[in-house]
Amino acid sequence: MYHRAVFKKTLPFLILLFAFSLRAYGLLSIPPGLTHDEAGHGHDAANILKGVAPIYFTVGYGREPLFDYVNSILIFFMGANILTLRFAAVAWGTITLALTYRLARTAFDRNTAIIALALMSVSFWQLATSRQILRSGMLPVEITVAVILFLKLNTKAQRREGAKKNFLLIAGLGIAIAASFYTYIPSRILWLIFPLTLITNYLLPITYRTHHAIRNTLFAFLLAFLLASPLFLYLYQHPEAEQRIGMLNEPLTQLQNGDPSQLINNVREFFFAFFLNGHGDHFLAYTIPGHALFDPITAILFIIGLVILIQSPISNLQLLLWLLLGTIPSLITGPEAMTTRIIGAQPVIYIIPAIAINKLLVISNWRYAIRNTLYAFVSLFILSLFIATTRDYFFVWGQSPDVRAAYQSTTIAMIKNLDSPAVISTVYPSAAHDPYIAELITAQETRWVDGRTAILIPNRSTFKLLVPSSTPLHPSF
Repeated sequence: MYHRAVFKKTLPFLILLFAFSLRAYGLLSIPPGLTHDEAGHGHDAANILKGVAPIYFTVGYGREPLFDYVNSILIFFMGANILTLRFAAVAWGTITLALTYRLARTAFDRNTAIIALALMSVSFWQLATSRQILRSGMLPVEITVAVILFLKLNTKAQRREGAKKNFLLIAGLGIAIAASFYTYIPSRILWLIFPLTLITNYLLPITYRTHHAIRNTLFAFLLAFLLASPLFLYLYQHPEAEQRIGMLNEPLTQLQNGDPSQLINNVREFFFAFFLNGHGDHFLAYTIPGHALFDPITAILFIIGLVILIQSPISNLQLLLWLLLGTIPSLITGPEAMTTRIIGAQPVIYIIPAIAINKLLVISNWRYAIRNTLYAFVSLFILSLFIATTRDYFFVWGQSPDVRAAYQSTTIAMIKNLDSPAVISTVYPSAAHDPYIAELITAQETRWVDGRTAILIPNRSTFKLLVPSSTPLHPSF
C-alpha cells in the first residue's frame, strides 16, 4: 500500500517530466524552420531590448505585446535565436499541463487530474501548440490561473472571509485577467466566464453569501481593467491597428445583412472538426490539414464527459461557460486556424474526457477484476495515443514538404551557410518576412529582393547574390 501511495503521488510529476521531454525533443528540426509570424515575434522581442517598447505591435496584422516582452527577458539571457524562442514555447506548454492538473484536482479529484494530464501530454494539438512561437501559447496559462483563483475566492467567500483576507487571491485574479488581455484576442470573451458564473449563482437559490464572492471578484475586475486600460485606450484611438478583428467579422456581417448561410456552415464544420478527419483545421503550418481534434475514442469520451457536466449544470457552470466562451471564435469563423483560436479552452477540453474515464473507473470500483481491466485498457489507450501522436507530429507533419515550405526551410538553409554579406532573392523580401528570419540566424548583413521584378547591386564586391529557383532573376537582369 505504501509503494502504491508513493507511486500515485509521484505519477503526475513523472507524466509532466515525460511531457516536457517529448516537447523538447528535436526542437531545432521540427518544426523545420520558422514561419513569418514566429520570426515577427523574435524580431519584436529583440527590438524591445533596443528600446522599441510599444503598447501594441502593428506587425503581422496587429499583436498584443506581453508574449514579446516576456521573450525579451529570455533573449537577454539566452540570445536572440530560434532555440531561445522555441524553449519559451515549450515552457508555456508544460506550465499549461501542470496548471490543468491542478485545476482538475481542485474542481474534481486526483484521478481525474492525472487522466486529464496524461491525455493532454500525448495529444497532437497540445504537443503542436507547445512548440509554436506564438502568443496564443500563453493564453491557457493565464486563463487557467484565473479560473483556479476564482474557485478559491468562491470557496473562501462561503466561509465569510472578506476581501482583506483574500487580497493576494484578488490581486492574482486581476493580474491574470489583465495579462490575458495583453496576450491574445479571445481573452476579450473569456473573461466573461467569471461575471456570468456569479450572476447565475446570484439569481439561482443554490448558494448563500454570494455577495462576498461578487465583491471580491469586482475588486479583481477593477484591477484587471485598470491594468489593461492603456492597451484598450490605444486600440480605441487606433482602430486601424487591429486588422485581425475585421478579418474575423465577415460571417457576422453577412448575418446582419440577412444571410446566415456562412455562419451556419462554419458552426457545422466546427463541430465536425472535433470528430471527423478532413473537417479539422486546414492551416498546415500548425497541424495536419483536416486533422480532427480528437481520435474517435476520445471524441466519444468527450461527449460522455460533456453529458456528465450538463447533468449538474450549476455545480459545473464555470467549466461549461469556459468551454462555450472559449470556442466561440471558431464557432463563428469555422475550423480554419481553430487550433490557435480556441486554445484558451484547451485545458477544459481535455478535462471533459478525463471526467468520463474517471466515471467509468469509479463505477467499476465495486468489482476488482473489472476495475483492473479498465485501468489496463486506459493505460493502453493512452499509450496508443502517444504512438499515434509521435507518428503524426514528428513524421507525417514534421517531414511534409509543404510544411518545410511553410517554415521557410530552404531560405533558412541558405542563410545558415552565409559566410559573407548577401543579396537574396525571395518571394517575401519585405521587412516583416524573410529579413526577420535572418535576424535570428545570422550576423551577416543581408539585403532582400524579389529577383523576378527587381535587383539590388551593392557598391561592395564582398556581397554574394543568392537566387533560388522559386524567384529566378528577370531575363532583363
